[in-house]
Parts: sequence; C-alpha cells; structure tokens
Amino acid sequence: MSDTHESKASERAAMAVHSKINVHALPVRGFLDQNVAPALLEGLAIIAKERPEDPVDFLGKFLVRRGKFGPALQFHAR
Repeated sequence: MSDTHESKASERAAMAVHSKINVHALPVRGFLDQNVAPALLEGLAIIAKERPEDPVDFLGKFLVRRGKFGPALQFHAR
C-alpha cells in the first residue's frame, strides 16, 4: 500500500472517530438539531404538501427510508 493511500485511510479513520466524539459531546438540543431535525422537517414538509391519509404512518416510513438512503430520497405520499 502506498504512503498516500495509507495517509488517506488514516485520515478517514481519524475523522470517523472525531465525528463520533463530537456527536457524544453535543448537548441534547445540539444533537437533535444536527442529526434529527433536518430529516424530521423534510418529512413534515412533504406531509404538509401532500396530505397523506395517515400522516404518522407516512412520517415513520419516510424516516426509515431516509435513514437508509439519505436526503436525496424521492418520497411521495401516493
């Protein structure tokens, strides 16, 4: 393995550990604002626009799918 490749791998590993430490160091409000609120607000915006028959069920399914596929997910109530 080249020095450059090892250096990049080491840097990625250090960043992963650093981000885990930061998540646990955040106060509850900061943690929720950073990790939960964006997905929740995105789901609520879709609910407000599309008005699904069962909004709570829709939001639950949306959050599960968004957690697996990320914010680029295209999700509709229909």
